[in-house]
Amino acid sequence: MSIYKNQTLLTITLDTSLTDLSTATTLKILYRKPSGADGFWAGSLSGVSSIEYSILSGDLDESGSWQLQAQADYSGNIGNGGIVHMIVKEPLPGV
Repeated sequence: MSIYKNQTLLTITLDTSLTDLSTATTLKILYRKPSGADGFWAGSLSGVSSIEYSILSGDLDESGSWQLQAQADYSGNIGNGGIVHMIVKEPLPGV
């Protein structure tokens, strides 16, 4: 599946090796853009061990290689998943 700059109608799901995320107080998907800028999206629980986020307008504002990482906060105890890479392509120009 290809992902494009400024795309919406997309849900990103990160599956973690944590057994149960349902008791986490905060779920995030951390990101690093191709430019090096860091940030996060507030995630939602999907199943027992996945964090998901539905992309909004303006979220994917750079093409290139993004780094993503799941993060769960258990009242101050932080658990991080592995870092994954997501390629965001430049779309063809509209007519």
